[in-house]
Amino acid sequence: MAIGGQVNITRRLADYKQAAALLRDPNLVWSTDLDFIREDLARYIESSILTDGLHSETLNRIVQTLIAEENDLSV
Repeated sequence: MAIGGQVNITRRLADYKQAAALLRDPNLVWSTDLDFIREDLARYIESSILTDGLHSETLNRIVQTLIAEENDLSV
């Protein structure tokens, strides 16, 4: 695997772990709809790390959406 590819996988792994942690953070307030599924979604994101889900562009977009505000340095 090319070094650039390894960096990308390492970054995605960190992003997936961050998204799962945010979903489980009891100090964050979520909409009622998302609150009902956030633990299941966190488990799904974590399990996708083990099942090659890092290559799912759809799941990657979900993860990026979840962590976008947390990683926004302009706030």
